[in-house]
Amino acid sequence: MPVKKIQIIRRKAKLTKDVSPKAHNFLKYWRVVRYWVKRKYNISMEELEMLLYLYDIPLFTRKEFKQFEGLLAWDKTRLNYFIEKGWIQVWREHKGYDRQAKLYELTIGAKRICHSVYKKLTQEEHMPENAVNNPVFKGSQYADKMYRKVMKQMNRKRDTE
Repeated sequence: MPVKKIQIIRRKAKLTKDVSPKAHNFLKYWRVVRYWVKRKYNISMEELEMLLYLYDIPLFTRKEFKQFEGLLAWDKTRLNYFIEKGWIQVWREHKGYDRQAKLYELTIGAKRICHSVYKKLTQEEHMPENAVNNPVFKGSQYADKMYRKVMKQMNRKRDTE
């Protein structure tokens, strides 16, 4: 990949700087994608972080859930809340006579949320620009207007690459 050179002129001194594309810049639009997820799925940042943590763990126990939960604000009923919300389901019930722990897994809906986040961050999927699929395009608040502008910019950039 050829390296571009940019000339920067500052008060009588000429500087040149090599500009090469970054290997990893998928977090560039993290704030925009996070805002979209929060609005679309009515999910808090802590909940999203927990789902992303559990996304690559096919089956987990309550102990594994609590391991990451220790980094979040204390909430005794978080696992039950995730089950009620439909993001986690029981995969296997507890079997006391075999000493087998209850196993959980993310639901298909929770996996879709995580998958969509990763696809949007890596620019493999565009941000929807209609009010049906993107509640940010419904809103009339100042923040929504600013995020809409960046979402359109993301899509244009994705289409040109």
